[in-house]
Amino acid sequence: MSDYALIEMKRNMRKQLRNPITKFLSLLFDILFGYGLSKIKATLTLLIWVCIGSYGIDKALSENLFILDMPKVVGFVTRSGEGQLSPANLLIANSNANSNDIECGKDIHAIFYAIEIILPIIDLGQEKQCILRLKPGNSVHSQTIITFWWTAKYLYTILGWVFVSLLVLTYSGVVRRKEKRS
Repeated sequence: MSDYALIEMKRNMRKQLRNPITKFLSLLFDILFGYGLSKIKATLTLLIWVCIGSYGIDKALSENLFILDMPKVVGFVTRSGEGQLSPANLLIANSNANSNDIECGKDIHAIFYAIEIILPIIDLGQEKQCILRLKPGNSVHSQTIITFWWTAKYLYTILGWVFVSLLVLTYSGVVRRKEKRS
């Protein structure tokens, strides 16, 4: 049976579904992935999702919501019992540690950040550099904004993982083999 016939069969099955949630999810799976049979739809879905994430990250960067994620460290030299000098670091953790937060600006690239957070096996070094955080002294309204961005980041990440998994299933042909057996 051809892919088009399988897709049409799935669409007819969807029309018979009674549960509106299942019907909606089936429609989304059809539109975004062609029921796991369309590599073009799957690729376009992921590319569009990365573009959406890149746009959101670029927007957050333009609002200076990303802060360099680095510990406050002071370097100094100690003298051991034998008289040898050796470097040492001291981590400073006090209430004023965030007072010198540095905005990320051009330290991260939105598209690479967007790719890195939906592909956990790829480390592009973007997510480690910067974190969504408020500068000290910001208002409650600012807290609402940062909460919105954290929520958006987590939703983007979780849906991205789902889309990547479905893309892998589509390209591997698992759905095609399963349908042809039935």
